[in-house]
Amino acid sequence: MRVAILPSGALLADAPRGGDEAGDGLSGVARARVARAFGRGPGHALLDLGSTELDAPLVPPLAFLRDLGRAFVTRLCALPDLEEHRDRIEVDCPADERERLAVNVPPMDGSEYVDADWIAARWADLNRAFADEISAHRGSVGGWLSARHPSWHVVGKVCLHLAENRADEEHPFAFSEANIRIAAKEWLEQIRSGRAPWHAEAIAGLKALLADLNLRLGPAASPSSNKPAGGRRR
Repeated sequence: MRVAILPSGALLADAPRGGDEAGDGLSGVARARVARAFGRGPGHALLDLGSTELDAPLVPPLAFLRDLGRAFVTRLCALPDLEEHRDRIEVDCPADERERLAVNVPPMDGSEYVDADWIAARWADLNRAFADEISAHRGSVGGWLSARHPSWHVVGKVCLHLAENRADEEHPFAFSEANIRIAAKEWLEQIRSGRAPWHAEAIAGLKALLADLNLRLGPAASPSSNKPAGGRRR
């Protein structure tokens, strides 16, 4: 499959009927599916690539389009009340995200037409495509996501557990620092694996939080350190 961007900004794809372009990184089944998605519009194609083909070794032009779609789905998963709002969801794309995506365009036909405004236009296509997809889907949003790729099943969920705070009668429960550290480490891992929104400021803030908690609490204990020592207790 070959993709190109026209001076107008339109995104085009060409998938020969023979389906023998194994060099694009798509399987024959995936190539046919993505071609059908392009037939519905660029937003549907970007949504398909970004939500489904996460593990495929795509050629740079297709990988760039996948990164754009994946950024959208990642931010979608981070929104609260997805099931309640469904097709009314509007996923925002901040200016720094638009710039980041635009500067990472690889050499491809029409790459000179890609800028932050082009990213914004394709992001609007993605919002419309998701609204169409989820309107036609009878199941939950979570079901739609996990059907696209298993890694979306738990995206954006970081659990914080309350700890008893007996020293404060007005606030008898609070988030323990140890649990905050666990949650911060989990969120960092989601960012590093591409399953959560990426922001340099967010990573720096989480690292600073972890450094402060490690300083005050000491190194995080490994699971084995919680096991009782051997021998008979006296």
